[in-house]
Amino acid sequence: MEMTNRNKTKAQLTLELAEMRRRIKALEAARLKGQDAEKALRESERRFRTLSEATDAMIFIFQGTRYIYVNPAAERVTGYSSAELLGMNYWDLAHPDFKELIRERGKTRQLGQKVTGWYEYKIIAKNGEERWLDQTASYVEYDGRPAVIGTAFDITDRKRAEERIKLQQLQLIQADKMATL
Repeated sequence: MEMTNRNKTKAQLTLELAEMRRRIKALEAARLKGQDAEKALRESERRFRTLSEATDAMIFIFQGTRYIYVNPAAERVTGYSSAELLGMNYWDLAHPDFKELIRERGKTRQLGQKVTGWYEYKIIAKNGEERWLDQTASYVEYDGRPAVIGTAFDITDRKRAEERIKLQQLQLIQADKMATL
């Protein structure tokens, strides 16, 4: 019996079946690799959340003009709730003396341009108190768009101590001048 083009030989069918099995294995391996990647991503996110929620450092992400992530330390230092912070522009907390500087650096950073990554500045907490922050920030992509991730430490106590030392030094200088008269 002669076979036509529509009919395949047993050898051809065996080869096609082997090729289909190879492709199924490759697809299964890709699926498993994807599951492994998803698992690794979930684990990485879990570790980040655990770290960011346990640290005393403020951790934040802003995109465009708004905060899109703040950790509990940001709430403790500023006195604002997470929901309130997420409704703010990233420069809204800045003391008036620093507001424009913070706004410009954040904007420049999101454009991918070089800008100082570390600085100290004052904020106004919800209760009206002035607080000092020691902040570092850098450019990241978040959901495919430019953003800034940063950390900040409350250094208010250190700044107050520095001011007391300066005042004491001035008083000593004055007292020394008075003693020499």
